[in-house]
Amino acid sequence: MSQNESWGDDKFNYGYCDFENYWGETLSHVELTHFVAGYFDVTKKLATSIKLYDIPDKSELKKYLSYYLNEIK
Repeated sequence: MSQNESWGDDKFNYGYCDFENYWGETLSHVELTHFVAGYFDVTKKLATSIKLYDIPDKSELKKYLSYYLNEIK
């Protein structure tokens, strides 16, 4: 999910995701990556990623990933 936010003259895209550990295994880390391609020029591609460490041993875990991608068009 994402929504557009404005802050002064800057325009940002904000997003979050939910991660579920179905098996309840001990995980060393989880890497989440988000890719965006240009609307008019599809050859331009941007990515942002984050690594989450110390994932609790639960059947369901909701971690929020927020990323600000400045002026992606």
